[in-house]
Parts: sequence; C-alpha cells; structure tokens
Amino acid sequence: MHIPALDGLRFLAAYIVFFAHFANQTGLLGSLPSGGSGRIGVMIFFMLSGFLLGHLYIEDKCDWRNARKYVANRIARVVPLFYVVVVVSIVATSLGQPSFLYDISGQSTIEHLLFVNGKSVLWTVPIELQFYAAFIGVWALYQIDRTKTVVGLLVVMFGVFFFYPALPPK
Repeated sequence: MHIPALDGLRFLAAYIVFFAHFANQTGLLGSLPSGGSGRIGVMIFFMLSGFLLGHLYIEDKCDWRNARKYVANRIARVVPLFYVVVVVSIVATSLGQPSFLYDISGQSTIEHLLFVNGKSVLWTVPIELQFYAAFIGVWALYQIDRTKTVVGLLVVMFGVFFFYPALPPK
C-alpha cells in the first residue's frame, strides 16, 4: 500500500540508513554516525511497517482465510530475497570467499535459515518476520477487545522503549 503522505518519512529513514552505512564504510565524518545510528532509520521503517499493516488488516476479520493471505503476502515480500542472500553467502563462505557477501557458516547458518538471527544488515529480517507473526496475535486480540488491545500495546511499547537493553549488536 502506498500512502503519499508517508513518502517524506520513508525518504528520511532510507537516507539515515544509507548515510550511516556509507559513512561507516568510508570513514566520512570520523565517528559521528557510528554507534548504530543507522538503526534509527530502521526503527522508522519498522514503525511505518506496523502502521501500514494495521491500516491494511486490523479492521478485517481475523479468520483463517485472511490470516493465510496475510502470511503469504508477508513471506513473499521478505523470504525469497533473504534466502538468496543467505544461500549465496553460505556458498561463498564454504568456498573460502566470506567477504563476497556475509561470512555465514556453522551455527549461524541454522540461525539464518530459521530466522533466529542475522549477520550484519541481515539482523533486521528475523525481527521483521517475528513482528509479522506477533501482528497476527494483535490482530486476533483486537477483534475481541479493541480498547484492551490498544492499551496493552502501549504498555508493551513503553516497556520496550524504557526497559529493553540496547538493540542487537552490530
């Protein structure tokens, strides 16, 4: 779904991520964008994703047909490209070329293939898929009691924001 009013926010998020990666790779501006500043852009993308999913699905009935359609759409959007990158990285690593993409071998192979963890920029994909799974629960609860679901989400968001330790390491 495209909402033109959100384009500026998308641009800002993309620019933050791009600039942080570019600056970290080139050393531009010393350590100014270091410390995971690109994650701010990623968090903006996550918030946009949550908003758009809610906008698209939350008022629809959460039944098996709609849930299957939702899951199929989410998987088609994320999984194929992620698996291509992971499989190419695994092959490159096994051929002694881990710098070709990402050094994925051993335990990290299983973690990547099962969406438990991701190396480097791939850290966002398992979190995104876990969020997609959690959304189904929120969607179902919203059908039962909208007010309690919204209040519960606000409490969880507050708790995560103030009490959850730092984001996954680089």
